[in-house]
Formats: sequence, C-alpha cells, structure tokens
Amino acid sequence: MTVSYTGDVANASSFGCFSTILCRWRGSIYKLIYKELLAYIMAYFIINLTYRVVLVPKSECDMTLPSCQRWKSYRELFEALRLYCHENLKTVPLTFMLGFYVSLIVTRWWKQYNLLPWPDSFGMLVTGLYNPGSGDKGRMMRRSIIRYITLSYCIALRTVSFRLKKRFPTIEHLVDVGIMREDELEEFRKLDGKISANKWFIPLVWVAKMIGEGVEDGHILAPTAGILMKEVGTIRQNLQTLLSYDWLSVPLVYTQTVTLATYFYFLAALFGAQWVIPATKDAYQKIYKTPAGEFTKLDLFFPFFVLIQFAFYVGWLKVAETLINPFGEDDDD
Repeated sequence: MTVSYTGDVANASSFGCFSTILCRWRGSIYKLIYKELLAYIMAYFIINLTYRVVLVPKSECDMTLPSCQRWKSYRELFEALRLYCHENLKTVPLTFMLGFYVSLIVTRWWKQYNLLPWPDSFGMLVTGLYNPGSGDKGRMMRRSIIRYITLSYCIALRTVSFRLKKRFPTIEHLVDVGIMREDELEEFRKLDGKISANKWFIPLVWVAKMIGEGVEDGHILAPTAGILMKEVGTIRQNLQTLLSYDWLSVPLVYTQTVTLATYFYFLAALFGAQWVIPATKDAYQKIYKTPAGEFTKLDLFFPFFVLIQFAFYVGWLKVAETLINPFGEDDDD
C-alpha cells in the first residue's frame, strides 16, 4: 500500500511543514538508494585514494629515473581519462530518457489502480435491485452473488499479487477462509482437463447464471437485471485488463536501455568526477577551465555534487523500479 503522508502536510503555510515527511524512512528515497549510494562512495574513494596515495607521490621524483617517468605517465594517463569522461558525460541525454521512462511507468501504475474493481459498488446494486423475498433461498442467493464476485477477484489477483499469493498459496486456502465451498472447488477441478488457462472468470459465469435465475423466480425485475449484468461485465473487463498489464510489460529493451544508461553514466562519473591535482598550471587550467592560484590550488576531496546527482537520478530510476509492478512487495505497492 502506498505510504500516505497527506495528513502531515495539511497546513502548508506553517514553517518547515515538510520536514516531518523528509525524515521518514518507510517508502523514502533514503531506503531505496542507500545501499547503492554507499557502494558508489566506496568505489569513488578507492579510485581517489589510489590517485592521491600512489600515483601522485610516485610521480613527484627524479625524472631521470625510468620508474619515475613511468609513474608520471600513469598519472597523466589517469588525468587524461578523467578529462575525457568529464567532457563526454555531457553528451548523455539521461534526463530525457529517465523522465520519459518514469512518466510511462507512473501512468501505467495509476491506470492499474483505477482498474481495481470495488465489490462494495456491486454489493450496493445487488442490495437495491435484488429482492430476496420472505424465504431463505433468495437471501442466500444474494449472498452467493457477492461471494462469487469476491472469489473471482481473489483468483484473478493471485496471479499478479505476491502478497495475495502468500495469503492464498492454493485454491484450497480460499475454501479454508469461506470464500469458496467444497462443491465449487470440485467444479473447478473438473475443468482442469478442459481449460489450461486461469479460470478466474468462472465465478462471474455463476453470477450471471444466478441473476438469470433471480429474474425467473421474481427476485429481480427484468429491466434491472441488465444493470447488474453490465456491472458484472465491467468487473470482468477490468480484471482482464489488469491481467493484461501483467502479461504485457514495458518492453524489456526499454527498461534495459534506461537502466544501463543510468549505471554506465555514473560508472564514467567515477572517473570524470574525480578531483585531480595536475602537476602544471597549464594542465590545471585545461582540466578545470580556471587558472591556478600562485600559492594554492582548490582541492575538493568529497564529491558533493556528483552524490547529489546520484541521489536524484538513481532515485528517479528506483521510482520506476518500485512502481513497475504495483502488486509487488515494496512499500509503495
């Protein structure tokens, strides 16, 4: 279920009203990216320390020595690689790719939520249009109609919802909780040899049959039976469309393209965002587009802005990964 926070920001005019939701852990960006962020910081500092502790000291020596010349060439190669990655990172249209992809995923997520049928709406129609009469038969038929709608709902969503699948691992578990009877389970099993597909629609067929019997017995007026049948058809169509979203996913090549583009972008940024210390002022100006000072050169050890980029872009990608399957086990499913 999506984490709700609207009640915490009811008064937007108060100072710092959003600070309470920014500090939440469940469903937050911190929970989604902290593992990747820690791994990224670790990889960054391994490369950074290798440059500062190994390459720089070993290259500042007597240039007449072959080993010193070799280490200096390694240092210059690293600085050239850093410049190459830094310049080419600007050519990757990551914002456009991620924006379009996340927009597609969020649209699919919202449409699937809107497709979920509400059994209480059908229950209101049955209560208003189905007259059970004075006997128990009509009253039990009305209860069975509502139960069959719920049964069809559960069987259909078991195929797409991990949580519902855990709650009802087999059809027999639906019998245990009273949503299905033993004789109805036997009817299901008889159809196993004839129908290999998911038989979630069978309870809706039973509902249609009971509506017809209700018209014959006088419990339902013939003109109003069409309203109930239309609602049954709407429930069937919504469940079928919901299952179609699970069968027809976002094209795998699109998901792979966006995911690989994001991670390769930050793989290149591991080198392109390194703060190097060129040996000469000319090299410093070439890399940073600014002249070096007479006595000091700016030296930034912590990659502040690249980590902000990582949090935004990878967090954006994690939003799509979370919502791509609305019936999974994430906090916002």
